[in-house]
Amino acid sequence: MRLILKTTMIATALVAAAPVAMAQQETAAAETVNEMGSVTSLSGEVGSVVVVRDGELYSLAEGDVLIEGDIVQTLPESAAKPGTTTLNVSGCEQVLQPGQQIVVNAAFCNTTPVALTGEQITALGGLTTAPPGIGAAGILGGAVAAAGAAAAATNNDDGNSASP
Repeated sequence: MRLILKTTMIATALVAAAPVAMAQQETAAAETVNEMGSVTSLSGEVGSVVVVRDGELYSLAEGDVLIEGDIVQTLPESAAKPGTTTLNVSGCEQVLQPGQQIVVNAAFCNTTPVALTGEQITALGGLTTAPPGIGAAGILGGAVAAAGAAAAATNNDDGNSASP
């Protein structure tokens, strides 16, 4: 009887501690999102400058934060709403003209924006409405996804990486 009671108490304590551990992992992941810069100016209508973040497309606005791995794109001159933007990353400014893109990463300062491919222009030209704004939700969404990945990678009793 004592063994069953002790086992039940231990199991209850572990279950109660699980949400706290998950919240701590999510907080740690949120702190690891590598904010690298921001959108310092933007011309054009909403949706004329977009970012691809974690495979999702978002509209950018002045002041939006850029994180490592973001791909910033401007609609081409042929679009109904072409746009330009100035980005500041790690103290370097880059200006994107209509129909260009750049990746936000450690090489940003030494990278020249490149022209969008025909396929990318077609995809952006097919947008009937502006994608949602990135705002804080996009940053937090990426952090929560990273936290889930971190939790999944160490989801076993000994703290070592779990096998697939």
